Amino acid sequence: MKHVCKNALSCPFNDHFSPRSPRPPPPPRADPSMAFAPDAHVAAVVFSHLGTEPSDRVALAEVSDVFKDAEKTDASLPVPPDALYALGLRFEHGEEKKESDKALYWWRKAAERGDAAAMCDIGCCYFEGNVVPEDRTTAFCWFEKSASLGNDYATYRVGVCYELGLGVKQNVPKALQAYYDLATIFSYSHGAWALSEIYEHGRCGVPVDEEKARKWYRVFEDLRADEEASEEESDSDEEPETQTN
Repeated sequence: MKHVCKNALSCPFNDHFSPRSPRPPPPPRADPSMAFAPDAHVAAVVFSHLGTEPSDRVALAEVSDVFKDAEKTDASLPVPPDALYALGLRFEHGEEKKESDKALYWWRKAAERGDAAAMCDIGCCYFEGNVVPEDRTTAFCWFEKSASLGNDYATYRVGVCYELGLGVKQNVPKALQAYYDLATIFSYSHGAWALSEIYEHGRCGVPVDEEKARKWYRVFEDLRADEEASEEESDSDEEPETQTN
């Protein structure tokens, strides 16, 4: 009769632990890199809770391709797409210090989603060499994109670039058209002022024409008065109401 020990785990006579029966192989070790491999939705949710510090988002995007792709999605953003430009302005005009690199990060996010103001400010960064290396050609491209979406200041910058040949081949007719559109379509004083200066001083080969210079200067004064009135009304709307006891 074969002897079987009741304490099978410790008995040397148990066939399971006999030298003739090899021990089962140990289970494979878990790969630490696979400890957390979220899908795209989960990764986007993680990003959306990071807050507004760009460096945290950039660092997380370097963890894996899933996070890298998630960082680019709308679902990963801490605020709605239409608030991204304003978020950049908070960094640009911060109380402690000017953090243009962080502003540029959020403006790029806004520009990717079609925000014309963000595109214009990115153009200014490249034009002035602020945060990014100065590149007038790239700046002009951003101004042109923004202007095509109806941004008035970007349209003015397009006109300046064409007038002076900055980042694009000089083209005075296109400059005049940009300024004319600003004054007549956008009702933006910069356009009328630029036309007045061109005709008064004969800039860029345009013949001096005092009558046109006076005409556009009058337009400039009217438009500027409207802009100042609008600015005052906007400021009064933002003033907090005082509480009375």
